[in-house]
Amino acid sequence: MLTLSFFAGALWGLANAWCLARAVRCAMEGKRGWKLAGWVAAKLVGLYGLAAWMLIGLRLPAAPWMAGFTLSLVLLAFKMNPLVARND
Repeated sequence: MLTLSFFAGALWGLANAWCLARAVRCAMEGKRGWKLAGWVAAKLVGLYGLAAWMLIGLRLPAAPWMAGFTLSLVLLAFKMNPLVARND
């Protein structure tokens, strides 16, 4: 159950970051209509509803879920950091 909670948190963190990036991209491109509202609603209602269902409904332990969530965002930040040396 701990491993499932860890990976569920990691996948949720990546989905959350992706949805936020899509919403920011829509706002930066000037698409401030239903498209932006859809991404914001998907993030707030969909992802946070899913998190509540996983943590409360399925009774997944919160500590491994938060560890997976945090680790996924840290790894994503390292991947996107332009200062990290790359061997191309």
